[in-house]
Amino acid sequence: MATNRPRFTGDLRTDLDIWVARRASTDDPWGAPENLGEPVNSASDDFCPTPVPGSGLFFVSRKVTPGVTCGMGDIYFARENKRHGWREPQHLGCGTDGGPNGPLDEQGPSYFEAGGPQLYFSSGPDIYVSRLGDDGRFGPASPVAELNSAAPDVQPNVRKDGLEVVFASARKVGFGQDIWSATREEAGDPWSEPVNLGDKINTPLNETRPSLSRDGRTRYFGHGPLVGPADIWVSKRAR
Repeated sequence: MATNRPRFTGDLRTDLDIWVARRASTDDPWGAPENLGEPVNSASDDFCPTPVPGSGLFFVSRKVTPGVTCGMGDIYFARENKRHGWREPQHLGCGTDGGPNGPLDEQGPSYFEAGGPQLYFSSGPDIYVSRLGDDGRFGPASPVAELNSAAPDVQPNVRKDGLEVVFASARKVGFGQDIWSATREEAGDPWSEPVNLGDKINTPLNETRPSLSRDGRTRYFGHGPLVGPADIWVSKRAR
């Protein structure tokens, strides 16, 4: 998760860092979150963590590296070595050089392999997809037209099988940001018309960055005021 909570007593930094919580089994409660530390976290905002199998982590950072940084926040990938800790994060490249990062804020990277390895994310107010090439690099990003609207549509998360996507959108007039969902029959098909998840999940406040478990039965998301800090909530479904 990303939070600007103090890393230690008296810490005056207010940038976002990535933290991790662990549990002994999926039936146990979560343990106390711990700061991931360097080299994943920096003196700038580091957020939108997306763990993947094989001890990998996609995330977004607003750190500025001359000759590397594309814009406000870029997508990076890091891998953890169980004995030696986190390796130096790799920048996924800019659109001007054939990579997925653009000049606006990237958010919500979501990786899945059904239908071919690909990365969904939002850039500015729209949702994009980038595909993994034979050279092992993610290519230029393309907008996912059926998920985008005239309102901001951000922070997508695609289920492991590629058949369901959840994302945050402000397209419903009179509400804050809500969570929406779309489905499809096959991983290569266009997405269905997005549907609002309704008042069991959404409120007049902001719901942000929904994330599905690998079996699709658990959904984590942020919930909080229109301006200010948000907490993590969870909802479950039977099937």
